[in-house]
Amino acid sequence: MKPGEKSADHKSSGDQYLALRNNSRVFREVELDNTPDAETVLTALKGFTTRRDELNQASPAFSDRDFKKARDGINAGEAKHAVDKGSHQ
Repeated sequence: MKPGEKSADHKSSGDQYLALRNNSRVFREVELDNTPDAETVLTALKGFTTRRDELNQASPAFSDRDFKKARDGINAGEAKHAVDKGSHQ
């Protein structure tokens, strides 16, 4: 595959994950308080889970080399996100 195509595939995948994150955030912060029953909430959560699983299957894989490089960068302090430290604030 050409590098430009590979890059476009990864960007498209990332954009789809971003859309899922935004949809789930809107549900959590806006819609959840107005949801009348637990069954409706569970249906919505199952929908988010199904969409995430579909994205996981369809998204292009990263090479082991890329994964290790990113992990090493995080461990070296290149990324200072709470999730990288194992604490969810």
